[in-house]
Amino acid sequence: MSLYGINAYTSNYNSLYSGLYNKKSFGSNTADLLELAKAVDKVRSPAFRKATADEIRKMFSSEESSSEDNSLKVSESAKDLNKYAGELAASGMDFSDPEKNLTAVKNFVDSYNSALDNIQESDNTSILAKGVQMVNTTNAYSRTLGRIGISVGSDNRLTINEDMLKNASAGTLKSLFSGSYSYANKIADKASYVNRSAALQAQYTTPYSYNNKGGVEYYSQLASMLLGKY
Repeated sequence: MSLYGINAYTSNYNSLYSGLYNKKSFGSNTADLLELAKAVDKVRSPAFRKATADEIRKMFSSEESSSEDNSLKVSESAKDLNKYAGELAASGMDFSDPEKNLTAVKNFVDSYNSALDNIQESDNTSILAKGVQMVNTTNAYSRTLGRIGISVGSDNRLTINEDMLKNASAGTLKSLFSGSYSYANKIADKASYVNRSAALQAQYTTPYSYNNKGGVEYYSQLASMLLGKY
């Protein structure tokens, strides 16, 4: 929120005050004095003060909401990906049950695609860079993923061939998804970083979450200083 935006609304308020004492604006006849009295009443009215303060808050809130919403989406989707990838890596599954394999891998793939979609909409360079690393890691494993029925599309999203996955060898599944050096664990690490970065960004773009010349509370205080209590 720039100070220019605030000035756009407070300038009307300030101009009324300056006009009260500008001899060129008001003469000495009764009509001029009535206009002066009306201007004084308008500036002093609680409705005028409240409307101006509300406009200041509205401008700040609408400007930040898009960035805030995106950061929260990135954080939540990366958190889900970290959860499902981490569960696979740490589960110690023997991958002998085709139905359980399908459920676990589908959760991973769905959360991967969701996180990727949200990361691509981020304006945070560190999050975008980590997203590129995530994609590059997946591409490095694309052949092995293909052997179990997971393909990487031109848009970098993953798709599952369920029949191939159900018939995939337990050894290949285990090499991809189990252990601290597995593909799943590498993705979980990157998702964890994205989650933390996006959550931090959301914290500093969420109205009401901070108050050091940057949140709605600050502008509320500024409005109160300029406009008085209402």
